[in-house]
Order: sequence, then structure tokens, then C-alpha cells
Amino acid sequence: MSQQPSEAEEPLNIVILGASFAGLSAAHHFFDIIVAKLGTGSAAPTYRVVVISPSTHIFWNIGAPRALVAPGLLPHKDAFVPIERGFRRHRGNQFTFIQGWATSLDTSARTITVGLTSAIATKRASQVSGHKRGASSTGSAGPKTPATPSSSKRGSQQTIPYHALILATGSQAHSP
Repeated sequence: MSQQPSEAEEPLNIVILGASFAGLSAAHHFFDIIVAKLGTGSAAPTYRVVVISPSTHIFWNIGAPRALVAPGLLPHKDAFVPIERGFRRHRGNQFTFIQGWATSLDTSARTITVGLTSAIATKRASQVSGHKRGASSTGSAGPKTPATPSSSKRGSQQTIPYHALILATGSQAHSP
């Protein structure tokens, strides 16, 4: 399958939904181990890890008992760790954090639609979705193109193409 020249230059998106222990571990593992094994030749594609989460911080639940029992041991502010700061050690790799939530998934088109929480999230989503290049991979008869942002009652939405998708959204139990 051939790609258009403008698409060939775009990195392939490795999208990770969820930014708790599983999602962040997958992202770090990709940068630490997998990307080197995928090839670095001139014909090899480049990759961009896109982490999507409604929260900008991870709750460090391992330290939570210390923070609750003796706040002097672990101040409450240190129980919540900023997600982006943890990726500074991967400088040189393409990483994008988008604050938002998945609203729909199209496995045929390999796209995910994300509800965005802010103007910063919208800008970042546009950068990884190909919005700037204005290309469409589905044509006019197909579903909404990755280049088309939309708005809903919950805020703006953006459709992001992915090469690989990792679902690491965790679990939640109903509490009576």
C-alpha cells in the first residue's frame, strides 16, 4: 500500500489510552526497548507515542498510605505526579500528551475520536492528527477525516489516526 508523500513524512502514531501504571509503563517500554528494535535505517518509519488521559497527573497510590498517615513523610502534592515530566528522559523521541477522553473508535479506519479538555489539548491533537497537512485518508464518501475537528456539548473533539492502539484505561467498580 503506497502512501502520499506528505503522509510518508508523518510519524506513525502509537496511541495509548490511559495514563496510569499500565499506560505509562507501555509508553516508557516503547521508548526504552521497542523503538530501537523497529529499525533505524533511512527507509524505516518514525514513531510518535501519543498518550491520552483525562488527568494530567498520576496518583501515586503506592505512597498514598504514607501521605494519609503522616503528611510530613509524603506531602499530598507529591502523591500526584505530573505525567509529562516523566517523559523528559526520552528527549529526542516524539512524545505527545493529550488531556482528553476517547469518545469513539473506528478500527477499520484506524482512528480514535477524542474529546478534548482545553485549547492546549486541541492544539496537540491537531498536530498529531494531520490537521495541519489537510490530508484525508478516507475520502469524501468515508467517515469524518482525521483532519476535521468538531465540537460537541462536552467541548471540542478531534479524530486521531493510529498505527497501533494500546488500551490501558484501567477498571472501575460500581460502588453502592
